[in-house]
Order: sequence, then C-alpha cells, then structure tokens
Amino acid sequence: MEADDTKHRKQAGDIKDYEQCGCQLGCNSCKLGRVPISCLNVFNTSRWALVFFSISSFLQGAIVNGLSSVVISTLERRFHLRSSETGFISSCYEIGVCVSIPVVTYVGGRGHKTLWIGWGMFIMGAGAVVFSLPHFIAPPYNLSETDTAICNITSNCEATDLRSFRSVFIIGQILIGIGASPIYTIALNYLDENVKEVYSSTYHGIFFASALLGPGAGFLIGGYLLSKYVDFNQEVDITNESIFWIGNWWIGFLISGALMVLFSVPVLMFPKQLPFTDAVRLGREREMQNQSDAVAVRGDENFGKSLRDLPRCLLIVVKNPILILISLSGAMDSGLVSAFSAFGTKYIETMFNLPSATAAIYFGATVVVFACSGNILSGVLVTKLKMTVPQMIKFCIVATLGSFCCVFVFLTYCPTPDVAGVNVPYGNNLDMSCRSACGGCSTDFFNPICGADGLTYTSFCDARCQEGGTGERFVNCSTIAAIGTGTLTWDSTAVKGRCKVEGCLSVWIFLAFGGLLVFFGYLKSQSGLQISLRSMPFYQRPFALGVQWLVIRICGQIPLPIILGRILDSSCIVWGIECEQCGACKMYDGPSMARSLTSLGAVAKAISITCLLLTWKVYTPVVDNVSTENGHAERNVDPATDTNSPDDSLRNTDIASEQIETKETVL
Repeated sequence: MEADDTKHRKQAGDIKDYEQCGCQLGCNSCKLGRVPISCLNVFNTSRWALVFFSISSFLQGAIVNGLSSVVISTLERRFHLRSSETGFISSCYEIGVCVSIPVVTYVGGRGHKTLWIGWGMFIMGAGAVVFSLPHFIAPPYNLSETDTAICNITSNCEATDLRSFRSVFIIGQILIGIGASPIYTIALNYLDENVKEVYSSTYHGIFFASALLGPGAGFLIGGYLLSKYVDFNQEVDITNESIFWIGNWWIGFLISGALMVLFSVPVLMFPKQLPFTDAVRLGREREMQNQSDAVAVRGDENFGKSLRDLPRCLLIVVKNPILILISLSGAMDSGLVSAFSAFGTKYIETMFNLPSATAAIYFGATVVVFACSGNILSGVLVTKLKMTVPQMIKFCIVATLGSFCCVFVFLTYCPTPDVAGVNVPYGNNLDMSCRSACGGCSTDFFNPICGADGLTYTSFCDARCQEGGTGERFVNCSTIAAIGTGTLTWDSTAVKGRCKVEGCLSVWIFLAFGGLLVFFGYLKSQSGLQISLRSMPFYQRPFALGVQWLVIRICGQIPLPIILGRILDSSCIVWGIECEQCGACKMYDGPSMARSLTSLGAVAKAISITCLLLTWKVYTPVVDNVSTENGHAERNVDPATDTNSPDDSLRNTDIASEQIETKETVL
C-alpha cells in the first residue's frame, strides 16, 4: 500500500525536486547541487527513514556498548592494560561526542540533516576499523611464552611496548564518538519533525530499541568470537577457560565498521525534509517551558540560522530549568549504563568465575530482553496514554525509584576465594610480595590452581609443584604438603583453576534482578526525551538536544566509567607484572567490588530522583489564551493559519497525502 501511494504521488507530479531522494554533489563553496534519483522515491517516507536510522543506531550500539564492552578483559590481558586505562578508552567515545556535538547540532540542525547523519555514519565506521588495527600492527601473540611449566621465566619484552597501542584504541574511540554525535541528536529531531507529535515517542521508542538490540547482538556475537582464538590460522592446545586464552576481539570491529560505511550511502540520499510534512510541524509548542527568551523566538523559523544567534540560542537552552534538570537526571542514568556496559561482562566473569565468552552471552541476553522491553513500553505508553509533560515527569520519578531499589542487588556478592599469601596468611613460604608498586600483591606469572588444602595458589610455581603444566592435575606440591602438621595431613596435589567457594549467589538470580534494574532504567527513556523536546521552541530542538547530550556526557558518561575503573582497580588483590610494569589485574576482592558498585549506583540514582522532583516542582507551561472548550493554549502565530491544536490543523489541512502520512506513522 505504501509503495502504491508513493507511486501515485510521483505520477501526480506532487514531489518537488528538493523533496526527492538523490545525491548531493560538492559542499560549501564547491556545491554543485543535488541530483534527484526518482526511482528511489519509494523510500522517501518516515517509515524508511526510521528503518535506516535504526540500522545506524543498531550498529552504533553493537560497536560502542556491545563489542567494546565484551573485549575489555581481553584487551587488558593482550595489551597489559589496567582497568582505569580501559575505562578511559571507553570514555574517549564520549570525549569525541563532546568535541563535535556543539557544531553538529547548531550547524547541522539547521542544515541538511541527513547529510550530517550519513557522513557521521561513515566516520564512525572508519573509527571502528581503526580500533581493530592493533591486531595487525602489534607483534603476534605468542602462547608458548606464557603457558609454560617452567617457573622463574623472564618475560620477552618486545622493542615495541604493547601498552603503547592504547593510543590507537583512543583514536578509534574518538572517531566513533565524532561520527555518532549526529545519530542521537539530529536523527531524533529529523524523525520528530517529520511525524505527528503523538507518534513521535513511538518512533523514538523503536529507534532506541534498535540501539539496545545492538549491544545485545554485540555481546552475543562478541562472546562467540571470543570463544575462537585470536589468530584463525593458528591451532592451540588450550581451551577458552585458560587464563592465557586470547579470543578473537578484532574481527567484530572490522565487520561492523564496514557495514556502517555501507549503510551510510542510503542515508545520504534522503531529502532535507520528507514530502507533505509541513502540517505536522504545526502546534508543537503548546507545552514548552514558560521562559521569556524562549517565548520571544517560538515560531521563528529564521532564528538560529546565523552564527550571531549562537549566544542567544545557548542562553535560551541554559535558562530552561526543565531541560537542564532532565539532562542531569539522564546523565546519572546514562553514566551508570555506560559504566556497567563497559565492565558488566568483566564483573560477571570475575564474580561468578565464568569464561569471558560465557559472561558476555549472559550479560548481552539480559540487556537485550530487559532494556528493549522497557524502552519500547516507554514509547508505547506515552503514545497510547497521550501523556502530558507533568504526567511524564511523574512517570519518570516512579521508574527511577524502581531502578534505585534494584541497585542493591550488587550487595548479594560472592565471597572471595582464599588465596595463599594474598588474603590468607601463609607464613614465609611464598616469595611474592604484597607491598608492590602496583598497590597490592603482584606476580609475573599467574595461572591459578586449587590445592588439596582448599587454598587457591597464584600458580603451580607458588605451590612449588615439581610437576606441572602437563594436564589438569599437579602433583608433588611441597608447599601444599608443608601445611600438614600434627594430626592434619594433606595430599600434595592440585588442579587447574581457582577453588570454588560456598555461599555464592546463583548467577541467574543476579541476572534476574540486574535485568529489572535495566528495565526500570529504560522505562523512563522516552518520557525523558519527550519532556526535553516539548519544553523547547520547535526550531531550537536540535541544538537543545545537542546541549543535553553534552551535559549527559560531561556529567555522566565520561566520569562514571573512569570512576568505576578506579573502583575495580582498588578492589584488585593480585596484579600482573609485565616487563617490570604493572599490567592487568589478575584477581579481585568480590565483596569490596560489590560494595563500591552499590554505593556508586545508589548515589547516582539518588541524584537522578532529586533532579526529577525539582523538574516536577519548577515546570510551568507557557499560556497565552486558553480555550475553555478544549484547554489548549493558542500559539503566537499568524491568525490566518492559527489553530487550537496540531490535530485541528491536520483536520483542516486539505492535503490528500496527509492520509498517507497518517497510515505511515501508525505502526
């Protein structure tokens, strides 16, 4: 039906040249014009715009919140990085967004939006490819030099320090951030201004649901890839449960980057404005915040097109208390999402003693189910219940209270195994020191074993096993036998892996309550976005979203992953030493990590709730003349075109294509 309607409109000659799909040749002073491609006009609808934008958000989520999070622990082992360093690498994505978003939203928001979105996708794809480059330019991973039965080995320190490749990861993340900045600002505004207001939240809900499916797919695919060895052409005799296993972390970035570049082409073809959408832009400022500077420019399409208007535009945004408070609330929620996404897999892997691939699959499946359901439900409820701004604020408060309660699931932690010479006194039998420059115990060889005495040893060397590395079992371990005194004697044997501890919470219980935390967190997403949009003048919304995302990143998504990385480092009890430098953490103190995570989550959620309560208190909608019949405020526009509501304007607009638009927007 949609294709037939579009064909009918083309035959009727109703589509203007500037509304057709086509190629833009040149830019700025070298602009040669737009070449229309009529056969592509079948895609010239809000539905198809939503499809391609959703693909971009899906791939962005897969790269940033999926693959990047899955490979954190692998990158730490492969390139000897600390959690604080990988936390900073994750935050570099947000830094890239912050650097580019003011220009993108102010200039691109009043320009050809789809060109900015398309080129952003291209840059993002290039950044993902750059992120995979260390695999090709770093020295090959040599398993034989690490998985060995020889104690007192000397690390083979290459002339090229592997830690230096963190600069490549930083560049790749910054490029990804620069490219992603138009997607969550200009693309959202493009959808909002090309559909009726009542359907805006549903479109945005589908868009964000795709963005959440991306991380889920990234976790699942990344988990599968990590079960494969880093080098496809090399066969090894260890499994992915070995501490020396390095999974295939790089190919996911290479493929997703290429797909992002490919799908940037159709986005570049979309017109500046979709056909027959003039009417849906009417009556969109009835619930904006009553702020004098904003009221003075509402309905002014030309305001903000000149750089001279930038200071006043910024002043209008900054003086809007609703936008700022909602942004601060969103900063806390988004910051926690970024932090837990970056280290969630690592937390499950560490706390429940699971392989990286298994932890990634569990975490990814949980995120997909609960985040997508919460996000879609949020958009549907706003549309079906036709929520007003005050109702949406109250809804956000209730959802945030629910997520606050679920934060305390982290207190149900697993006990830390007893590690000889680390958290359990063991005389002077071990040579390792617990007062190293790394901030805790350290070792240059970590391959944990579980002794017959119930203690975990950092390696068979520390247990002084005469035979080791030839299988899953070690014998003649003199350190284990030495504890047998008096009437107590132990078998001097050990097996690979850490000792299991009693009283550990089931991973399924943790995932269930953790999923509810994610669900309530995303249940407020579309309400918060609609509050932000409706509180601003219509033509200032792209720039307002840019400022909002800037606040969210500076106050939440940049600092919280770094803080969480520091928390994880402070919980480390065994550090790895590589070439006389502190490398990645080898073992964490579970209770300390759990308490710190709970404190961080509770404080952030408390700040979020406080901001929402203040939003409810200070919200004051603009009111000119109120119709006693329907309660809608009249807009300050030309009386010849004025109506009481956007629905009235749509009913009074004699455009045959409006019926088609209505069919397209009802999904």
